[in-house]
Amino acid sequence: MIVWLLAFALAQDVAPTKPEVAEITVWGDLAVQRSRTGVVRDMESLGYKKRKEQDGEVVFTPPSSWMGKAYLDYDGNLSFGRPVLGLQKVEAYEYQSAAEGAQQNSNLSRSPGGLAAPNGGAGYVAPHPTGSFWLLPSRRLLETTQQQVIDKMASSLLDYREVVVETRKHQ
Repeated sequence: MIVWLLAFALAQDVAPTKPEVAEITVWGDLAVQRSRTGVVRDMESLGYKKRKEQDGEVVFTPPSSWMGKAYLDYDGNLSFGRPVLGLQKVEAYEYQSAAEGAQQNSNLSRSPGGLAAPNGGAGYVAPHPTGSFWLLPSRRLLETTQQQVIDKMASSLLDYREVVVETRKHQ
């Protein structure tokens, strides 16, 4: 009887089934962390430096102090601060070519108080401490610069926001 059942089972024409293809997407804290790391890396490629991360907010220092700090919150919103006052370094020497120095004062081989410059020209020693400051950079310049940063970061910020939203849905 068992032989008959085996013969009957082998005689059946069973088509092999194709395994179903499933896409698995992982949402969660690890996915958020990886996506956030990508956003931080993109900001660093624009010259910003990660200064600190506190309570879900990342603070970036700008490549130039007049640009203001950038803030990335947990939801993926990028905002900027507006600096009020900043110091600007002034070089101690202002180099001139030898020909320019000779035109200004043909009686002197070097300019008054001047030092020999590496390129053979004359250099002036600053008569005052080096340094200057700026007060309230132009709002238009800031907005233009900050919008350029937002435009360059748009795709990575969008990806990050999507991961955060999907993670919240699945929690």
